[in-house]
Amino acid sequence: CFDGYDGHTIVAVGHSMWFRRYFNCFLPHLSDHKSKTKKMQNGAAVAFDLYHQITPKGESAYFIDESSIVEVFKGFMNK
Repeated sequence: CFDGYDGHTIVAVGHSMWFRRYFNCFLPHLSDHKSKTKKMQNGAAVAFDLYHQITPKGESAYFIDESSIVEVFKGFMNK
């Protein structure tokens, strides 16, 4: 999604458990954002910014800016 799509929106769909794991992988380890522990509601839509960086070793690294997470529709469960 980083090859030639600068400034474009990419839409991904999936199961709430998969997205919870995704947020756990790409949010900073010290983040305590609810997306790391709460499932998304059925049919929910959440927007966020995903970034790509090249590490000093020349490897690709990806991360989500926690402050960019927006619950567009329904969002995360309260339980």
